[in-house]
Amino acid sequence: MGKSRLRDKSESISEPTTSFHWHDEGLLSCLEVHGEVLRILLLPFLSKDLERHATKKQREKFLRLRREATDIVRIRVVTLLEACELLGVSPEVLERMKLFRRDYPISLGRPQIYKLMTHLINEGDVVKRSPRGYYSNLDMSLHDRVAGLVTSLGGYWSRRMGKDNVPETCIGATVVKLLTKAGMVPGKKARGQYFHHLPKRILDNPELSRYHISATIAEEGWPSLSLKIDTKPRIIMGYSRSIDVTDILPREYVQSLEIGKKLSTGLIPNEIRYMIRKQPFPLLTDEINIIEKSGIETSIYLTSLYKSKKGRVTVEWRVTWEGPDSVKRYEDIFGFLAGSKVEKRFKLVRRLYEEYKDRPLSQNDMDFLKKQLAPV
Repeated sequence: MGKSRLRDKSESISEPTTSFHWHDEGLLSCLEVHGEVLRILLLPFLSKDLERHATKKQREKFLRLRREATDIVRIRVVTLLEACELLGVSPEVLERMKLFRRDYPISLGRPQIYKLMTHLINEGDVVKRSPRGYYSNLDMSLHDRVAGLVTSLGGYWSRRMGKDNVPETCIGATVVKLLTKAGMVPGKKARGQYFHHLPKRILDNPELSRYHISATIAEEGWPSLSLKIDTKPRIIMGYSRSIDVTDILPREYVQSLEIGKKLSTGLIPNEIRYMIRKQPFPLLTDEINIIEKSGIETSIYLTSLYKSKKGRVTVEWRVTWEGPDSVKRYEDIFGFLAGSKVEKRFKLVRRLYEEYKDRPLSQNDMDFLKKQLAPV
């Protein structure tokens, strides 16, 4: 976690690994590949020189594929992705090796794939069986951005009013299949994508890393001022992530929780907080690493625990950085999505901060600033 100050005596969230997290979603058709190139790709299975441990059954499968490879081989995409995972290589390597008999319709190197993936990880769901994607947000500028990314990838989208009167953009099967081929894990966001690392393409590409953080702040974050009477205001930025912890908590504790009631950290028993802090949160770890590599020091802490009507328990992690230098560094390196509500709010927060930063706040100042910062 770099220099992060973990409050509530929190321990570091698990560090990321270099391995991929593909799921065999069984949705993509077979591709024709050159047998000679396939044999070269699978050569490490002869010597067990693999990035990840392969079971005996897996080694036998890939060695059989290698032995039986003819001039042209039809092979399932999910089988190729499994080989990539075990070999520790990106699927883009397959294209560079000229493995495919024909070019794949859309290159996996296109940045729009991973930008769209970020938006769906933050505020969407990807359905596995009947491949569809759904993006929900009150900020229509973000819906237009998502729709533009879908269109650029040759897909189709539609719009409807979703749950709790939140607008929803629906994404067709073609683009969803492309996203899963590029490494997105299908599933509900709190119990699906949030248990996985970001795709390696996002982690390794500075432009995509910056876009991911900027979009995450637009969808999960906020700029604000910390206000206290007789004290100068402090400018703060941050965002929250929630994760489902039902399955790691004692059943008796889960049953004892009141449905719909949010517990603050101070009301959570020490042993429960310890279990939660030990729970890996790879997505959040990846994001903190991206932010801190830019020289911004963050604070990470638990804020609350909540039990839903379905009996699932989630906890909220919060990541913040404060002070004019850190906030300016964020603005210079990551910036804000143009036209988003968060960009507009940041301009307001910064203007108010510049106006009041050099004087202790009176009660009248406090009342005025709170009124200006109140949601419309």
